[in-house]
Amino acid sequence: MPGPLAPLALLTFSEELRPEAQATIDGLRDRGIDVKIVSGDDPNTVEAIGRRLGLARVGGTASGLDLADLDDEALGEVAERTTIFGRVDPHLKARLVTVLKARGRYVAMTGDGVNDILPVRTADVGVAMQSGSPATRGVADIVLVRDDFSILPEAIRDGQRIVAAMAATLTVLLARTFYVLMIIVGSALIQLPFPFTPRQNSILAFVTVGVPILVLALWVKPGPSRSGLLAQTLRISIPLSLGVAAVALPVYATALFNGAPPEMARTMLTTVASFMGIGALILIPVSADDEGRVRMPAWMRTVVLVGALAIAYLAILSTGPGRTFFQLTPLPIEIVAMLGAIAGLWTWAVLHIHRTRIVQRAIDLLIAAWRTLRPIRASSRA
Repeated sequence: MPGPLAPLALLTFSEELRPEAQATIDGLRDRGIDVKIVSGDDPNTVEAIGRRLGLARVGGTASGLDLADLDDEALGEVAERTTIFGRVDPHLKARLVTVLKARGRYVAMTGDGVNDILPVRTADVGVAMQSGSPATRGVADIVLVRDDFSILPEAIRDGQRIVAAMAATLTVLLARTFYVLMIIVGSALIQLPFPFTPRQNSILAFVTVGVPILVLALWVKPGPSRSGLLAQTLRISIPLSLGVAAVALPVYATALFNGAPPEMARTMLTTVASFMGIGALILIPVSADDEGRVRMPAWMRTVVLVGALAIAYLAILSTGPGRTFFQLTPLPIEIVAMLGAIAGLWTWAVLHIHRTRIVQRAIDLLIAAWRTLRPIRASSRA
């Protein structure tokens, strides 16, 4: 500094973060959302901002100048492992969105300027600011009123809860439909009497589907879904229905072969199928109640639901009007206890298999093998 001059102050300039920025980023990550910063600014500047939000240590930093010449496969690998991107032009932003979608990601893009129109439109969900460009707001799916990002984690949680409730509903509904169909077809193949009357089927539907879906819609645990809704439900409902049919049909056949009247065998079948259908509800993830008047952990909610449904069925089975209406016959307490023990052991086995993910891994291997063989079969036909 020249001699006649004396320093009076040191001025520094930095980006100002919104007060709710850290809480918003943490809320998104808590809900399973991978947060990435894609900016046209210098990578060092963007990295400094990401470091203040705790994002710089999660993934690396990449410059758009180094990514522009990469093919889609290489760009996709960089896009998945990198958290912060700088010097990214609008075309490269759209390419980043496209390669992430091609890798099975569901991508949301936030922008406010004219340069963000293309990536916001390309994303699965485009988010624009109210103060942003009118053209960007026109192509966006969501516009943030007052540019308030803090609502996004709560909106995502509500969306995840809706999807989880739909998955739980489809799981119990499809499982019951499949195992009832399998029991009917199996009975026809081995020439047994028709296994259910319409009223017996109605009590089975009431305790395994009707009441549970109403409760699970309120209690189900929100969470990210990495696969489609139908694939997610079929991965559980099909193995579950096979397990129910594999136990319920032998119980029905054994009762008939031992000389039990068809009405009594149908009641035994309805009872064991109801118990197993109720026990299968433990596979549906339930969230805890930490804010209501009656605070209850998740496992207790599940026990209350399963126990209440089992008691309701036993109450119907043990009363004359209930048996008459649903066309059930009285069962000795020893048989009811035996059927309950069978269902209990079945439920324990299903829970153990579900926790070890043996069936899910087998399904994944079959899907991978099918995807590998499909191009080979197509080339051989050609």
